[in-house]
Amino acid sequence: MKNQAKNPFHIMFDPRGFMRGELVNNKKFIFLLAWLTGAVWVFCKSYLFGLGSSYSYAIISATALILGIPIGYFLFYITAFFIYLIGKIFRGVGSFDEIFKAFA
Repeated sequence: MKNQAKNPFHIMFDPRGFMRGELVNNKKFIFLLAWLTGAVWVFCKSYLFGLGSSYSYAIISATALILGIPIGYFLFYITAFFIYLIGKIFRGVGSFDEIFKAFA
């Protein structure tokens, strides 16, 4: 198991261990994941509303770059809150922090 810590493909062999150990505890990866989620959301909404005909690609990309992290964190927290709320309705025992980390 010592070789798995140095293996760049560690996620393929132990995905749960990777998510619990390295990804969730490292804030840089959380920022990256939040930015990716927010940027994809901005691009999807700009496509959905047809903003490409009104705005240039540079403006849409700058918006995704700047607002990606706050939008991603907002989406993570809102989704984790609803999952937590549904879990409490069905008498779940998970805490909000555990659900947030599992969702992220």
